[in-house]
Amino acid sequence: MEKYATFFPQFQSDPVNDKAWYPGFSDWDLIDKLSSNIKNKFTPSGGYYNPATHKYMSDLPDKLKLSGIDGVAIYHYYFDGKHVLPGVEKSILDTNTDLNFFFIWANETWTKRWIGRPSDIIIRQTHELDDDKIANHVSYLSPFMKMGGYKKIDNRPLFILYNPFAKQNLNIVLEKYRLKFHEHGLDPLIGACVSHISDPISLSCYDFLCEFQPRFFFNLSRYGNKRQNLGMKFKALFGDSFETISGTIDRIRRFLPNSRKFYYDDYVAVEMQSLIAESLCYLAEGRPIVRSLFATWNNIPRYGKAYTEVVSPSDSDFAIEQLSKISSTEMYPLLINSWNEWSEGAAIEQAAETNEFAEKLIMSFKGFDDGLDFLESGT
Repeated sequence: MEKYATFFPQFQSDPVNDKAWYPGFSDWDLIDKLSSNIKNKFTPSGGYYNPATHKYMSDLPDKLKLSGIDGVAIYHYYFDGKHVLPGVEKSILDTNTDLNFFFIWANETWTKRWIGRPSDIIIRQTHELDDDKIANHVSYLSPFMKMGGYKKIDNRPLFILYNPFAKQNLNIVLEKYRLKFHEHGLDPLIGACVSHISDPISLSCYDFLCEFQPRFFFNLSRYGNKRQNLGMKFKALFGDSFETISGTIDRIRRFLPNSRKFYYDDYVAVEMQSLIAESLCYLAEGRPIVRSLFATWNNIPRYGKAYTEVVSPSDSDFAIEQLSKISSTEMYPLLINSWNEWSEGAAIEQAAETNEFAEKLIMSFKGFDDGLDFLESGT
């Protein structure tokens, strides 16, 4: 089974972030503010880099291969007619790269929620029913989807929406997108990232579902299925109020020594009990599922004292043995979070200070490529 790692482009500056924060801002600035005793855990072995440079993107396929990763699922930023952080995408078009990739559209409003200010809008996403904007977006996406390296199943490109519940009219927007894609000779498989239990009907306009970890595990652990379902219904119906309330909670937490810890052993346990797999099957109603897993998580660069951490497993070999049983629906890739999301402590790209469990997990990916018995059974 192919393995794709999510790819985070926010380690380059952009005019939108320049205006929201200060000129030249990128997520490396968050790493740079860390104390010297932990900074190496959040820093790539080769130091900071701009992922949009031709050299980085040209070298990336070989780096992925060394880690047993087949390609990347790149976060794509487009807000009602405005492209943000397009450097990585431009570099893909400009370089003769053999990179395997597809896009996850990060289709939600940017705010300063992670510093406790959800009402401060950086750039808004409304999913307007504007035919010209939709046509322009599809015209932009089509050349990528026609590239040989773009991930396709039965010649249908994969395209995933990060927030499938963004607006109640999103199903109408997607129909408009499908019609425009057809004009370009494309029939993409449009998927939905799911990070919680919800009403399956709200996902009926999607071709497949994509499990989003570790959020799914966090939500399942904190709320259970029933409370999670109620909370997400409230979010779907009253999105602005939900963000205001949850953002206020985040703001309060930032001023308290209130870190949260989850345990990888618990993640392995819910996988062994098939709780996540059963929840996904309930949501999918027979549609294909992209499963995902993660190696590490510690978002102290973003959240400071209010960070969330996942404590590494007590028995790495046992954890990897259980994770090897996770697989996506046939022909769909397994998704790994994340190749380079350093500011959330989720990167599997080589770090200046090695994370032993992440390294072991990556070794198991390479073992699969060598014909070992990894990722052998489906859900």
